[in-house]
Amino acid sequence: MDGFDQIMMVVLKEHLPVLLGPVMIALLLVAIVAASMSTADSNLHALSAVLTHDVWDRFVRPNASEYERKWVGRGIISGATVLALVLVIVSRHVERFNPVAMIVPLMVLAIAFSSQLIPGTLDMLFVRRGTRAGAIAGMIVGLDIVFLFSPFLSILTESLGIDQALVQMKKTIDVGAWGLLSNLVVFVLVGSVTRPPDQQRVAEYERLSGSPW
Repeated sequence: MDGFDQIMMVVLKEHLPVLLGPVMIALLLVAIVAASMSTADSNLHALSAVLTHDVWDRFVRPNASEYERKWVGRGIISGATVLALVLVIVSRHVERFNPVAMIVPLMVLAIAFSSQLIPGTLDMLFVRRGTRAGAIAGMIVGLDIVFLFSPFLSILTESLGIDQALVQMKKTIDVGAWGLLSNLVVFVLVGSVTRPPDQQRVAEYERLSGSPW
């Protein structure tokens, strides 16, 4: 066992039995497996719900019955599970393809993507001077900047000769911060030249929601 993804098993097998004993090791393994199953189960059901409701039910079969949607959701869960299994099997035979090694970078990218909601959220809560066009443009630019730093475009940036510049930028500040900064600049610039929301619609929203805009 020399793979980085097997470090936990090495520790459990060679070190923890001496410290905790077999009963505690068994409970620890059960907890790890249960946490992994819970996370995978939640992600699969979330993927199924989103694709069934937002894609299948809206664009593919708007008049689909509840029975059909149920089986579409089950098919998505089964397909995603099989795809994950295939990726693991392929990673065992292709040295350069290692999806497990991408878990941490993808988690960092997920945080960077989520942070692009900050400018629009802060404007809605406190400033209230932004526009819809500014929020959309800012998020698009911010997401594009974050995606530019992602592992998915590493081959393209290397071929264009800008990979070293991107590496230096990532060392300066976090990837999410570059996207957030670009998002904020575009949000302010576009918001300053586009029309704000209609005040009658804002008043109607406040009346229906019972809270200020």
